[in-house]
Amino acid sequence: MSSAQEYLNTQIAESNPDYLRILLIDDDELYLQVLRRQLARSHSYTYEVHTATTGGDAITQCHNTIFDVLLVDYHLPDMSGLECLRAIRSEQTEIARKPPAILCTADGNEGTAGDALRADADDYLPKKHINTNSLTRSIANVVTKHRLTCSIERQFEELKRVNSQLEKKNREISKFYQTVSHEVKTPLASAREFVSLVRDGVAGDVNPQQVELLDYALTSCDQLNRHFDDLVDITRLDLQKLSLVIAPCRIDDLLQLSIGSCADTLRQRNGKIHIHNTLQDHSILVDQDRMVQVMSNLIGNAIKYSAECPEIRLHVDIGANRDSILFTVEDNGRGVGEDDAKRIFDKLYQVGTADVECLGAGLGLGLSIAKEIVVLHGGAIWMDSKIGVGSKFYFTLPLQQ
Repeated sequence: MSSAQEYLNTQIAESNPDYLRILLIDDDELYLQVLRRQLARSHSYTYEVHTATTGGDAITQCHNTIFDVLLVDYHLPDMSGLECLRAIRSEQTEIARKPPAILCTADGNEGTAGDALRADADDYLPKKHINTNSLTRSIANVVTKHRLTCSIERQFEELKRVNSQLEKKNREISKFYQTVSHEVKTPLASAREFVSLVRDGVAGDVNPQQVELLDYALTSCDQLNRHFDDLVDITRLDLQKLSLVIAPCRIDDLLQLSIGSCADTLRQRNGKIHIHNTLQDHSILVDQDRMVQVMSNLIGNAIKYSAECPEIRLHVDIGANRDSILFTVEDNGRGVGEDDAKRIFDKLYQVGTADVECLGAGLGLGLSIAKEIVVLHGGAIWMDSKIGVGSKFYFTLPLQQ
C-alpha cells in the first residue's frame, strides 16, 4: 500500500475529524498570539497549533509533519507567503500531503487576492477581517473541501487497483481459453476421425443401432468443437485481435452457405426455410466466413428454439434509410420474454434454465459473438419477440454502391 493510501485511510477513516493540526506562518509574534486566542475560542474544532516565523522554517516543518491546514502571512522575512506556499506545494507530489492553505495579509486588495488564488491558496483573508467566526468558517471550508478531494482520490486509487486486478484476471482467462482450446481441439479432432472411421465400417461391420449411437458421438464432437471455436473467437474479440478478410460476396451465396450449414439440423426437425431476397444479384463487402457464422447462429437458434416442424423465414431488403441492407431471421418458436430480450446479446447469457441441456444449448456466446462481428462490419443487430408467437432477429450491414 502506498504512503498516500496509508495517509488517506488514516486521515479520513481513522482520525478524529474534529481534531486539526494547524501551522501558523507569521513573523509577528503578537499576531500569532492573537490567532491562538481566536482559535481557542472556537468550539468547532480542537486545534494542535504549530508556528513558524520564516518561510524556510515552515517548509521544513511541512516536510516532516502532515498538517490539516496552513495560515500563511503574505509577507515573511525570507520570502513572500506566495513563494513559501509554492515551495511547500512543489515538494509534495501526493495530494493528501498538500495541506489546504489560507493566505492572510494586512492590505486586502483585489490584486493580492488574485495572487493568492493563482498560487493555489484555498482561501484568502485580510487580517483586519479576521475574527473567531471568520477564521473558523474559512478553516472549516478549506478542510472540508480538502477531505472531499482526498476521499475522491482514495476512491480513484482503489478503482485503479481493482481495475488493474480485473485486467490481469481477464488476461489470465483469455490465455486459459486459448490454451484449453489448443490442447483439446487436436485430440478431439483425432477422436472424431476415429469414431467416423468406425461409423463408416472401416474397422468392420456395424449394425443400425451402433450407427445411431456413433452418429450421436459425432454430433457431440462437433458440438464440443463449436464451443471451443466460440471460446477462441470471444477471446480474440475481447483482445481486439479478431481480423476481418473483407471481399465482395453475393447475398444469395451468403444465404445458401448459411442455410447449408444448418441443413442437417433442419432436416432432423422436419423444418422449412422460406427465403425472400429482393437483392439476389447484389454483392456486399464483408468477411464471408464471419457473416456465414452470424447467419448460421441466428438460423440455428431459430430451429433449435422452435416447435416441431419449424418454419423459418429469411428476409433481405434495403434498410429504412436506404443506406444499409436489412437481414431478418424470423421463427415461429416459443419467443423471448422482455427481461431476457434485454440481455439476449450479453456474453454467457442463456435464456431459461429448465430445458437448456435438452435443447443442446451452447455456452451463451453465440449471439454475443454475432453482435461483435456485425458491429465490426459497421452494422447493428437487435431483436423483437413475443412469448408463444416467435422471434425476429434483425441486423444491418452498410450498403456499398
